[in-house]
Amino acid sequence: MAAAVIDTTGVNWFADGSSDTFTKSGSDNLLAVIGFAKSNATGRTLTSISWGSQAFTVDTDTSDLTISSITAHRVGGNITDANIPSGTSETLDAVWAGGSMQEDFNGAVLLLSGIDQTTPLKDQTATSGIQEEEFNGTTPTDLTYTASNGDIILYICVDNSEAYSDITNFTRVTTDPVTGDNQLDEGAIYYRIATSDLTNQTIPAPIGSSIGLHYVLVYSAAGAAGASLDDVDTDEITTDGQTSVSYTVSNMGTITGVEIQKIGDVTTKHTCTGVTASDFDIPDVSAFSGDTNGSPFTTASHTIQYYVDDGTDTATLAGTHNPGTGYAVVEVASAVKTSGSVFENFVGSIPDTSQVLYPTAETTSVSSTGILTTDKTSGSISMVYWDATSKNWQPFTVTISGVGGSLSSKSFFGVRSGIINGVSNGIEEL
Repeated sequence: MAAAVIDTTGVNWFADGSSDTFTKSGSDNLLAVIGFAKSNATGRTLTSISWGSQAFTVDTDTSDLTISSITAHRVGGNITDANIPSGTSETLDAVWAGGSMQEDFNGAVLLLSGIDQTTPLKDQTATSGIQEEEFNGTTPTDLTYTASNGDIILYICVDNSEAYSDITNFTRVTTDPVTGDNQLDEGAIYYRIATSDLTNQTIPAPIGSSIGLHYVLVYSAAGAAGASLDDVDTDEITTDGQTSVSYTVSNMGTITGVEIQKIGDVTTKHTCTGVTASDFDIPDVSAFSGDTNGSPFTTASHTIQYYVDDGTDTATLAGTHNPGTGYAVVEVASAVKTSGSVFENFVGSIPDTSQVLYPTAETTSVSSTGILTTDKTSGSISMVYWDATSKNWQPFTVTISGVGGSLSSKSFFGVRSGIINGVSNGIEEL
């Protein structure tokens, strides 16, 4: 939502103890307070300023600005969207330490929208967030500020001579703060919404003023909301072959593709199927019948990310992908091709961090080096190998023969790698 200042109609000077009602509108609302306080004694400090039970984050409080025979404080602060008491009448309360104030607070409370919720006040070191000056018998000078497109600039001028006037590009929302004192008894508050990036912009000094203060606050606009994948299956944990995996996105069109991908691998993704506006299916890797690109399961060193695409924008979310029920995965380290290894007679190297997905029935397990143990005494075991170099899932079978489950042979990519027990190392086509 574009930045805006809400409920300015009828806004006037707002003193400590005054009540009002604000109703949030749009998104990224900010309740901003801007004003000043004055005392006829030094040593006063602002303890807190609040709106009902909700404290403002204090953006500015300069103690004891000496102006003639009084001390003045500039006071600014904000309450972000989640904490704004919306739609109920609340009271402004400024609390001071060191004694009572002659005027606790005078200024304005304004409801803004479209404001950055993380760091609302712009960086104060870049001629932006706060610029201020107090003057007493000296000629006030212009203030400068820097703002980005969509930022909201608030400006207050308080003096003893009603020297305020309209300011180009600004809207004036309040006038005449207090009466009964010939110092700091006139002023105005203004705002501007930046419609482009602004650098070293000038706010003219109040002409003719001899006693007073003026300052500017710049609140940062919320950045344009980007495409995001907000949730997958509630906890971002999925399993091989899982169907109807729920997901939610923000600021995206109709999702046309969902994939899973090993974090750190920017090229190889595994395509999910059955994609609708609310869910998708993850293929069953253990049922693969041929080579296919894929993403490894989570082990000690692997996590994955879910990847969604609407044809224009993409978004990702980190998660965990586990083998399905009845399967386990082992990450390869220092693979061996000796007798008893599922890698015996594999052609080529077996890279570390590759993976083997295997069924756990009949106490079957595969060690990180590839050694198979099982209570199975005959038949075959279907497994899937993920090659860390090629990024492919590659199904193969291990054939069992002999008492105690000794390995007899295995087929790999449609090629039988001889007899593993050492009878033959020849390779023949199936």
